[in-house]
Amino acid sequence: MAYRILIDPAAARRLRTFLPHVVQGLGRQLADLLEPDTLAKAGIAGDGRLNIDAPGVSVSCRMDVRDETLTVLDVEEREGAAAAAT
Repeated sequence: MAYRILIDPAAARRLRTFLPHVVQGLGRQLADLLEPDTLAKAGIAGDGRLNIDAPGVSVSCRMDVRDETLTVLDVEEREGAAAAAT
């Protein structure tokens, strides 16, 4: 499977306020999640929704197996992970 990662516009705006290492860590975690062996154990809800806890952030996603997409719907900051937008 070759899943694409899509970012909802509201989530993208929020991600732009985060420190680069937080966004990179999230990207790595999403890529790891989409590995076939990990994907099978992900515990995806019947409607395709899943929540991911990455360092400093909590992420709501929706997986569409038919279209092979993972869409980031919302990102919430934890532990002061966001930096002021400059």
